[in-house]
Amino acid sequence: MLTLAKKARNQTLNFPEIHGVVWDGPKVVATAHTSAGLKEASSLKKGGPVDFIEIRADALPVPEEGWAARIGKLPLPVIFTVRSTHEGGVKLIASEERVAMYRSVLGVAAMIDFELQSLAHLGGIKTEALANNTAVILSMHNFRSGSPLSQLVYRCRRAERAGASIFKVAMQTNYAHELSALLGLLDRARTVPVSAMGMGVLGRASRPVLGLAGSILNYGYLDEPAAPGQWPAQELPGAMKLLST
Repeated sequence: MLTLAKKARNQTLNFPEIHGVVWDGPKVVATAHTSAGLKEASSLKKGGPVDFIEIRADALPVPEEGWAARIGKLPLPVIFTVRSTHEGGVKLIASEERVAMYRSVLGVAAMIDFELQSLAHLGGIKTEALANNTAVILSMHNFRSGSPLSQLVYRCRRAERAGASIFKVAMQTNYAHELSALLGLLDRARTVPVSAMGMGVLGRASRPVLGLAGSILNYGYLDEPAAPGQWPAQELPGAMKLLST
């Protein structure tokens, strides 16, 4: 069994309490952002290589039965994400509609995910989610370049102060120092678990390395990649295992 890398000095992580989830190693998330991907997600099995399903609701048509009912039929815990277009989302969705979409799955989805910069208008949903046993991932994405370690630490601490269950960062890793910054973040003293991933030239190499280094959620795809650098979700545990031996 793969285990999380040794904790940094004075690091005591507060893992979110999710029914049936034991945080004993890096977890794999399969992103469903197409109808074909969502159909494939329905065939995943508990105890397999994938631990969570991410529904990218900004990229998918709303099911006739509604998202809460659809999530209830999936075999694994769900991370529900509704990105705005300036955060990499696919469809233009009004802020009020995003709020309503998130609210509709509280208590059903294991986690919701939205950008740290969206706290101004989604802060109320964060509070409601935590009150309804739905964990909250606060994210940072940099699609243009990498970010220095100092900025990553600042954003992580901001997410920590805001009450995030998990801080997630995805950024360009075209150079060694950018991958080093993500590894440095995982080694910093903190209480919030971090999900870190690279995109770009070193993106594919970064994913299993960061998982072994302590990234708690590690994203892969089902039918087609949702971001550059992603592995097929069901192959990602094998890549981490290969690197660890």
